[in-house]
Amino acid sequence: MTVITESNSYSGTGGLTEGVAAVAQVSDVGLVRLRKKCATASNQARNTLRIAALNVGTMKGRSSEVVETMERRGVDVCCLQETRWRGASARKISGKAAVYKFLWSGKDKGTGGVGVLVSERWIDNVFEVKRVSDRIMLVKLNVGEVVLAVISVYAPQVGLNDSVKDAFYDDLLSLTLSIPSSNILTICGDFNGHIGELSAGYEGVHGGCGLGARNTEGERILEFSVAHNLVVTNSCFRKKPDHIVTYKSGTSISQIDYILVRKRDRKLVRDVKVIPGEECAPQHRLLVGDFTIALPPTTRRKFVPRCRTWKLREHEQKGHFQQLFESSSSNLARPLPDDSPDSIWGNLKACLLSAADQVCGHTKEHTWRRETWWWIS
Repeated sequence: MTVITESNSYSGTGGLTEGVAAVAQVSDVGLVRLRKKCATASNQARNTLRIAALNVGTMKGRSSEVVETMERRGVDVCCLQETRWRGASARKISGKAAVYKFLWSGKDKGTGGVGVLVSERWIDNVFEVKRVSDRIMLVKLNVGEVVLAVISVYAPQVGLNDSVKDAFYDDLLSLTLSIPSSNILTICGDFNGHIGELSAGYEGVHGGCGLGARNTEGERILEFSVAHNLVVTNSCFRKKPDHIVTYKSGTSISQIDYILVRKRDRKLVRDVKVIPGEECAPQHRLLVGDFTIALPPTTRRKFVPRCRTWKLREHEQKGHFQQLFESSSSNLARPLPDDSPDSIWGNLKACLLSAADQVCGHTKEHTWRRETWWWIS
């Protein structure tokens, strides 16, 4: 029998053994690479948090559809604008296979409004909600050992008075300054401004991958980012036009939705893109950002030996323990007048522990063996 590999031939039983060993070695290398690749993908999926922004137009009559869209796109936290729900409250919304918690802040008239959708995985991690107005809202949640502060914003439209715009940015300024530097800050939403295609004087804030020409509102966004050491993540990734445009109405296209983070947290952002074609938002498009947040490693608990006191339930062990304790504590029957309560208790405790050690013993650390991932039989 002959086994042939690339340039070597093996004949006979010995040759067959060597050939199988060579093939097995190659297979092992491939399996090791596959295992590393799968482990890397698993770690990235476990540590990746997807944050999104979407102007839904209204949540009336389409809340379940929005939730199903977020579940299908794997969104963990989504900042919504123009929710048009009255008042300020929170409720759970169920889709076909997912449950999200919707926290919102709106007007009594049922116009405008902002909100934040949190997936079921992170609902219990939310520990603070601050509703500044119907245009600004803050949600804080624990992600591993860090605090993620998500601000959902809906900036005034171009045609509104400057006083309304000034009030909006004043509120956003106060809220941003209140976020501790140890938190991961993310500001997402509809800013109603065009930052332009090129950075042109805002190199530290604008990544140079925008769309169209800059207007006054877009320049104000960039100035706000410069003042607070933020970066517009949309402009940091070169994409096709379909993955940049956040608003489309007829032949008019623009980029007015953004995700802002602190410059020091820019390294956490793996990708930011627009997902077109979602029916829950007829004009605006879903903007998603993938964040790599290192979760704390699962450390094995340090082994601490324990006295196996459950052995005292047996009649024989219980009698043996009683004899040892009585013999060792016979000298403690009559404490001296100078003995303090602490010393008396210390001596009694030593007798109890000594008897328990002799009768019960202590637990031993278990020797863990890693499960074999692959073998050749």
